[in-house]
Amino acid sequence: FAWSPARADVAEALLTERVVPRLEALKRLTGWSVPQVGQTLRAFDHQGWTVRAGSARGTGATRELAGWEQMLESWAAYVAETPRQSISAHATYRDPLSYLETALAEAWRDLRWAASGWAGLQLTRPFVTSVPRLHLYVDAEHFHDRLPVALRKAGLREVSEGARVEIWLARRAVFLGSAVGPTGVRVVHAIRLYADLLTMGDRGREAALHVREELDRG
Repeated sequence: FAWSPARADVAEALLTERVVPRLEALKRLTGWSVPQVGQTLRAFDHQGWTVRAGSARGTGATRELAGWEQMLESWAAYVAETPRQSISAHATYRDPLSYLETALAEAWRDLRWAASGWAGLQLTRPFVTSVPRLHLYVDAEHFHDRLPVALRKAGLREVSEGARVEIWLARRAVFLGSAVGPTGVRVVHAIRLYADLLTMGDRGREAALHVREELDRG
């Protein structure tokens, strides 16, 4: 078995929903074609992560999750190890969450974006005492055409070192299960947050285990 972007996105949909949607639904959720989704589910069948339910075949086939935990760990490792297209930026601010919730949220109101990493952790399930860097996802379409202007509006400038903000390109599946919290900031689903924290050293892995414990409780 080898991961690919299509397989990772379909897995993210299954992990987030905790069910196996029909092929057409997965196409809408992930943006991948029905044949690609079908091939992916058959690969998951071979791994024992999904099993067929009933006798239907083709687009009418139904499946159930059989190995959620095993899929999660394999998928999260793939996400954590895979290089991602990103922009490193710097902004002058005293409090990162205050900046995120006010200046950046206002400047980026026309973008599709969501917080992850330390900020996402603090906004949804506080665990650390500081947010050393902001990690933000921006939709792939906006990443290329709107982001340069959005950076300037938020007082951000691209840098090669000393970044306080890391901006990642996001495919459609990244936003599955994301939610806007009481402060008005959209945060990725706990599944994605867990995988991202695994990339952030020993402290991040400790925080990831904190998120994983909540996931295990359902």
